[in-house]
Amino acid sequence: MIKFFLKKLKALLCVSCVIFACVAFTACYSVFSGGTGGTVVDAESNANPKTGIANVDVYAYTNSSDRDNDFSSWNNSRKTEAFKPNAEYYGHTTTGADGSWTISKLVWKEKPFKTDFGKDADFTVVYLIFYHADYGCTKDETIIVSDSASNYTYVELTSIVKRTNVTLNFVDVATASQTSQSVLAEVSVPQKTDSNPDAEDLIYSGVFTGTGTVTIRYPRYLNDFGTPTYTKTDKENVPQIKVNYYQAREGEAVTWKGCKQNIEENDFSFYADEIGRSKQGLTKTIEDSPYSITLAGKLVRFTMPSFSGTLGDTRSTESDGVHILLKGIDQEGNYTIDLGNTYTTTQNRGTNGEQTHGYFSGLGGTNYEWRDYTYSGRYSNYMVRFMKEDGTVIKDLAISNDKNEYVLTF
Repeated sequence: MIKFFLKKLKALLCVSCVIFACVAFTACYSVFSGGTGGTVVDAESNANPKTGIANVDVYAYTNSSDRDNDFSSWNNSRKTEAFKPNAEYYGHTTTGADGSWTISKLVWKEKPFKTDFGKDADFTVVYLIFYHADYGCTKDETIIVSDSASNYTYVELTSIVKRTNVTLNFVDVATASQTSQSVLAEVSVPQKTDSNPDAEDLIYSGVFTGTGTVTIRYPRYLNDFGTPTYTKTDKENVPQIKVNYYQAREGEAVTWKGCKQNIEENDFSFYADEIGRSKQGLTKTIEDSPYSITLAGKLVRFTMPSFSGTLGDTRSTESDGVHILLKGIDQEGNYTIDLGNTYTTTQNRGTNGEQTHGYFSGLGGTNYEWRDYTYSGRYSNYMVRFMKEDGTVIKDLAISNDKNEYVLTF
């Protein structure tokens, strides 16, 4: 029996020791929680107060080493990737439309003898990172008090990128007005900097009719080593963009192609002679914001104009009834393309009974077209031949797409 009681007593003493050890251990620390918040604004805003920045990621750390390691990781990535924290514990939120943000609760612990207000209250330093794709990463810190969210952090960020609206105006050189064709444009914008020399260009694309605007993004500074806070002596980036543009069609369906616009030398040759897409492009330096670019082009398929007029002696009936054939020239220089035929006839003039003999009309028009993928001027020229049924040539005529109608006298 005595052995039994001794054994029970020993067990109770062991349990008591464990309980005491646990209590003693937890008593070594006091756990606190608190919140913080603030506003993030654009440092270069001219508004009063300055304009807030929306969608800034705010990260709050209770350990400075964790914050600094995450910041260094992003900085060492050449700032080309979005910031991603690696620390095990941090608070996170995103700024609202006005740039304001709040993190309602962060937890930390302290040994009782290290707290200034006992186990019921404490304060601690919170280490912050602010990240936005247009502003990079910025470090800051603040102090929070347990059971409170009243502390306010005001941060001004300076943009590390620029955004510019580029207006593209697609003009037909034959009319000097905006084209009615649908044009696919690709705007290539360099992203290289001294710290990221291998960055690939950003490509902005869209289909536009007559005009359209794209918003491009590029690094603000080329010498972007160090922190994203630059001095006024830094020279801002002036990028050269490249615009490729072509009709949003393929092969034989193409009717309009991009061309040069060298007005002084009257050079409006195509960027490429082949049918279809031309990707030689146009290079421009973006010096102003917003920026406007005129992109020239020309038709490659043309509706045949209409032809009318008189043949022979207009006072003689012998000029009536002549069969006129209209032929177009082929690639080998032969007049083999049939563009229609008609007969001369009598035409009344006015109401006094006067007549014109040898009159003809109804040749050419919308049922016929010619194509030209190589002409270098504003207008395309095309050779047609008027001939009689017996093969007699009436006239060879160079026509141009700047005229919709020809009135001729043979």
